[in-house]
Amino acid sequence: SLARDEVQQIIKITNRVVDKQTAAVPKDFGPATVSVGFKDGREESVRVEKAKGTPQNPMTEAEVREKYRDCCSSVMREAALERSVALLDCLKELPDLNELLACYRSRG
Repeated sequence: SLARDEVQQIIKITNRVVDKQTAAVPKDFGPATVSVGFKDGREESVRVEKAKGTPQNPMTEAEVREKYRDCCSSVMREAALERSVALLDCLKELPDLNELLACYRSRG
C-alpha cells in the first residue's frame, strides 16, 4: 500500500508530531490522535486509545481478510489469492502446506 501513488502524495504532506503528554504513556499502540488541516482552515481530529489490530482493539474476521487481500493483491494472481484464502480457512485440516505455498509462488 505504501508504494501506491496516492499514499505517497499523502506522505509528502504529512507531519508527525509527538504529543509530550502521551509520549510518557506506555507504548501499547495508543493513544494516538490524527488531525487533518484543510486548505479552507478547517481541522478535523480523531483520537484512538488503542490501535486497530491490537489485542485491546482487535480486527474482525472480515477486516483481517480485507487486509490480507490488500497486502497480497499486488504480488499474487487473483485466482491464487482466492485459493489461498480458501486454504487458510481450513488450515488445520490440510495434510501439508504444499498447496498453500504454491499459491504464494504464483506471482501476479
